[in-house]
Amino acid sequence: MHTSPLASAARLLLPPLLLLAGLSSAGPSPAAAVRTMIPKTSFDSQQDFDADWNYNYPWGTDHNGAARMDKAQVRMPGGGALTITARPVSGQPPAHHGGKDIPIHYLSGAVHAKEHFNVSRGGGYDFSGEFRATTARGTWPAFWLTAVDGWPPEIDMAEWKGSGKISFNTFNTSSQVAARDVNYPSPGSFHKIRCEVRDENGRDVSVRFFMDGSLVTTQYGRGFFGKPMYLIINLQMEGSSGSPGPTSKAEGEKVSQKKYDNCITVSPQHRPHTMSSDQKSDLVAAGAETAAPPSAGRIVASIAFVKRNPAMTPEQFYHHWEHVHGELVRPWARKHGFISYRQMHATPALNADALPIGPEADQKAGLPINLAKEYDGAAVIEVPSFEAFAAAFKDPYYINTIEPDERTFIDKKVGVMRVRAEIKQII
Repeated sequence: MHTSPLASAARLLLPPLLLLAGLSSAGPSPAAAVRTMIPKTSFDSQQDFDADWNYNYPWGTDHNGAARMDKAQVRMPGGGALTITARPVSGQPPAHHGGKDIPIHYLSGAVHAKEHFNVSRGGGYDFSGEFRATTARGTWPAFWLTAVDGWPPEIDMAEWKGSGKISFNTFNTSSQVAARDVNYPSPGSFHKIRCEVRDENGRDVSVRFFMDGSLVTTQYGRGFFGKPMYLIINLQMEGSSGSPGPTSKAEGEKVSQKKYDNCITVSPQHRPHTMSSDQKSDLVAAGAETAAPPSAGRIVASIAFVKRNPAMTPEQFYHHWEHVHGELVRPWARKHGFISYRQMHATPALNADALPIGPEADQKAGLPINLAKEYDGAAVIEVPSFEAFAAAFKDPYYINTIEPDERTFIDKKVGVMRVRAEIKQII
């Protein structure tokens, strides 16, 4: 079938992988402690490799493409590099995936970290590296996370599928997939890839994908919190990247090369941490991506008056609204450029007499409707435009996560009264 050898298919260089463990205290936060998870020497020798990495996929040699993983296709040529080579073969038994047989046309390679990665409360990981990857048809290199137990989670931090593009994906189920494909410029050059995975609410995680320092997309993994994941580097062939793949040495010379010379970090907080001088500039540069500040022009607001679900006590209502719902809203608001999101808690203790305060408090008759009596609070959202506000409510994250949570603590039978306003700051 395929008999000619392929040239080097993937070159991987991975110096330090770092775990940053934060310390908490009642006072100001101290500097984060740093310990090395996978040192920059991990590809220097076989002994170094064996300390931190395993060959093949965590589950074996086969997956969802036409390449079977073989440790003989993985080598360390020196200089901290790791090379994965794919070569055509014939006479191999088929792989089995998804209830189907997949013909094996290549032997290739994969490695996975011995460390597992699970997002803890208030924590997260920064994965980053430099890649040079082919976009040729039939080649399928990937840098990804997948569940240790069951499936999902899966986060494809960088994936090239023979289309001239790079893919960034988060799988919530096989049919609910957040996917973003963008053009992959200059495949012969190295590109910086960064993926920030963060706890959002003790249940879900946010995933921010960067290429060459620019934020490409933000996705959300529902229920990913606390679930351990494998880190995998592999060169698969055909499958989702198309077929037939390369069959000659000339074609094989175009197969992907990837270099990892940055770091993978674990950060329990959402800000860059102090690192050693040879790492700090890269981490801060990659982590400095922030939303543009609001313009000095027109700012508008939506004020939503809400009524407590009668099945909840006031204490339960306000606690859920602030500590559960507020955490769900936070990533959504940031994603859509909200300037601010504030909750006004009109608690019974503050409004026990049900009378207005100020000069109107002396009036005994003809009072307007007391909103504190009719509603239990208001959410005030400042946005650059109402168009941006309306677009946010079409986001699947709002539809599938935020709005269902609203039904648990807001009395939807009464409804939500929304008022639009333009902000005029006086002082």
